Amino acid sequence: MKNKLTSKEKIRRMSAVASVVLIIYMAVFVYGSFGAAFMKGFMDGLNGVGYETGSDGVLVDVIVPITAVALIVFFTVSAYRLLKSMKTDESPFTDINGRRIRNMGLALIFEELMETAVAIGSSVADGESYISGMPMGFGVMAGLILYCVSLVFRYGCELQQESDETL
Repeated sequence: MKNKLTSKEKIRRMSAVASVVLIIYMAVFVYGSFGAAFMKGFMDGLNGVGYETGSDGVLVDVIVPITAVALIVFFTVSAYRLLKSMKTDESPFTDINGRRIRNMGLALIFEELMETAVAIGSSVADGESYISGMPMGFGVMAGLILYCVSLVFRYGCELQQESDETL
């Protein structure tokens, strides 16, 4: 007869697999996004890249990319800690996991709103209509879904505490 895995064992195994996939994905993303640009900048002389005459200014050229990278790092670290906690803890329904999921959702929402504001500002400055063809809202929707899942985790945490107190 085939051994069935318990829900906890399935969570632990999938968390381990997802952690590895997350690390590989982020390594590829970081290299693809920044590795080639960094190497090009290094080869061209780091001071000469990104400051051509057509620059959009400090906000778009410096602050937005730094903020976007910070949000990506924050999201990734939160996701990794969540997966690690789910793999090692007795129950995934902890208050800290609920907060991690909430923070991941809020980071997605903030990042999407920041990108949208920059895109609207750039299109208005260029005299174009922003609405024409640029899909937006996926990050906001994903963030809201993660926020809702965080509420479910917090409710699960409350139920877990009640169950532990009852026994």
